[in-house]
Amino acid sequence: MARSPIHRLSRYYRTLMLLGSFIFLSIVGLTVWVGWKQEEAVEIAIAQQRVDETAIRLQAMIKAANDTVSQAVSWANTFPQHAPYPGSAGLRRSVEQAIRQSEQGTFTLDQRGNLPAQERLGQLIGLNSVQQVDASHGVSHLDLAISLLDRMGSSQATSPFLRWTYFFSASEDLLALTPWASSAEMLGESPDIPTFLHSSWQNYDLTRMALPANNPQRQAFWTPAYLDQVGAGLMVSHAQPVYWGDDFVGVVAVDVLLNFLHEELRNFPDQDGTLLVANAYDQVLARRDQTIQSHSEITSLSTLLPMLSDTPDGVKQLGGSVQHDNLMLVDQLNNPHWTVLFLLPRNAITERVVASFMPQLLLALILVIGGALANIVLWRRFVAPTISVAEYVAKTADNTPPDPPEVPPLWRPWVAGMVQAFVERRRLFNDLAQANAELELKVAQRTQELMVANKQLTAQASTDPLTGAYNRRYLFELLSAEYARARRSAAAISVLLIDLDHFKRVNDNYGHDAGDAVLREFVERARNSVRSSDRICRYGGEEFVVLLPDCEAEGAMVLAERLRLSVAATPIQHAGHTILVTVSIGVAMLSSTDTEQSLLKRADQALYRAKNDGRNRSVLDMD
Repeated sequence: MARSPIHRLSRYYRTLMLLGSFIFLSIVGLTVWVGWKQEEAVEIAIAQQRVDETAIRLQAMIKAANDTVSQAVSWANTFPQHAPYPGSAGLRRSVEQAIRQSEQGTFTLDQRGNLPAQERLGQLIGLNSVQQVDASHGVSHLDLAISLLDRMGSSQATSPFLRWTYFFSASEDLLALTPWASSAEMLGESPDIPTFLHSSWQNYDLTRMALPANNPQRQAFWTPAYLDQVGAGLMVSHAQPVYWGDDFVGVVAVDVLLNFLHEELRNFPDQDGTLLVANAYDQVLARRDQTIQSHSEITSLSTLLPMLSDTPDGVKQLGGSVQHDNLMLVDQLNNPHWTVLFLLPRNAITERVVASFMPQLLLALILVIGGALANIVLWRRFVAPTISVAEYVAKTADNTPPDPPEVPPLWRPWVAGMVQAFVERRRLFNDLAQANAELELKVAQRTQELMVANKQLTAQASTDPLTGAYNRRYLFELLSAEYARARRSAAAISVLLIDLDHFKRVNDNYGHDAGDAVLREFVERARNSVRSSDRICRYGGEEFVVLLPDCEAEGAMVLAERLRLSVAATPIQHAGHTILVTVSIGVAMLSSTDTEQSLLKRADQALYRAKNDGRNRSVLDMD
């Protein structure tokens, strides 16, 4: 027996319900997945920002060591022009007295240990021969050391983690350091002063790294970590060689105690994961989960992270990757080349995302359950009775209907009234014809409305939906029309080809919504900078073209500079971020030999030169 159209309709509707349920669940699932990923990205960005802030703080703190060395070296390199230095008379008398009282050709300033701390200035450990004046420069290494002690000793407390500031003479005959320490502390196990001074240039990293053969560029440098010989703790040295002209004089250095790193890491706001600071020598300088290390306990970073041996760029290359279920978040200091490394467990990120995303998950579950219940109620209360009624109507061949179908009580009055409806069927057909005529009239009216809407859509088709600027298609149509007009009337046309500098960094650092906001703000500022007759068109991505009818090259450059300065003058604020934006602009004026394409090409060449010259500038292509 062939199935009736009503049965086929029922089967189609069931299929439609299943398909709709599948699409609904897919949309809900995709929405949950996208939201989850976005929340995960937010958590990772927060953790990375904390790492970046720690690196910035460390860079600011360690600046004291850089400044101390650079100032001392600047003074030492030009000392022959300063000599004689008047501020060191008292210290010089102590040195001369110590040299007169020496018996083995060596001297120290141990006698100044009885002075108050602020008057000691520092210690000198040297050979009497250090008094010899350099014939080429008219001063001795001793003169330089005394002046350095006088200058450095008067401002020792520049930072609490700076331990020693000192000068080693390249002649291996002098050590000057501040603050004051006894010669016994400094010599340690060395039997005498000459042995100590000689071995310092043989065994100390900071002296060997300062030698001209090892540092021909005379650059400042940082040493590997080591244990202070007088028990101050783990430290590194920052040093720079001293030269008088082409003569290597010695090295100025400052020792930095690393205990401040542990304090900084303990104050890190994220308590999950492993946090450490490492240097360029594969040494772990500090770990949050450990106390201050002794010399024998200095850990190799490659021991903690074996994958570094297979990565050419080391930790920087692994930043943002997942290693052993830990997300590696990295930031690096410029000087010294230290790395702040945060190993954040993936399960910690997941827990945070679950905690923050739980309301959305619950909403998605409610939507799924609600959709299923709605389908069941819809079928039982409305669809199934509607199909029964439709079958009842289909079986009716004349004005005498068959027995009414079984329907819910809510439907029964409606079914009873339907019996009477069949009696008036003919009248309803006539009413339907009249309604059809009215409908045709309304269709004609709606058609007219659609024609108006189509005109509006045509206008929208020429506009970029994101920025409100004209789109690329409209640009070429307008350029063609203006080109033809210029050829007929010898009018001037100029174009500005604009590119937002380093726009990819905006998307990478702040997200694509920030990038969209930057594009919209740029177009708004551009409209306020050019004439009302000029047309701003989005050429593609972060590139825009401004078509300037009736505008010579000089006027085009004025408009370009006005636009460029309006963008660079004020950073763009978005979602709590301050985004600095600049633009590069290529300017070209239509020449007698130009085509539409060559005009844009010349503007593009000018833009290329603007970028190549450093960006944030306007360049005119001279035909």
